[in-house]
Amino acid sequence: MKLIQHYHSVREAEIDGLLLEQAGILTHVSSKHSHSLSGLVTGVFSVGLWVIFDHQEQDARAFLKDNDHPVTSGFSAEQIADIKTTSDLQSHHKLNQFLIYALVALATVIGVLATIVYQNW
Repeated sequence: MKLIQHYHSVREAEIDGLLLEQAGILTHVSSKHSHSLSGLVTGVFSVGLWVIFDHQEQDARAFLKDNDHPVTSGFSAEQIADIKTTSDLQSHHKLNQFLIYALVALATVIGVLATIVYQNW
């Protein structure tokens, strides 16, 4: 991921992100939630617009400067839908895997502690 630009408004960042996505460039707006809670509380006074794929950085910068720039590294609408679906499935899989490992580790620690307490009782 490459940072394209900082914004003081989440709305402006999301609008530019949507424009880039319509041109076939996948983006992510970072720090939206922290920014919405107020910079005085979280220390976040701006949000960032990032391109997901590094090879699209130059096209994204050029497109934001001039909306008539022909994007050469863009994905089709079908490819974007496939990428989003695949990444959602992978994210859920990794989260489930982490939760299983965490629960097994927690159960192991509880079991060991219970054994130690029982033996020393």
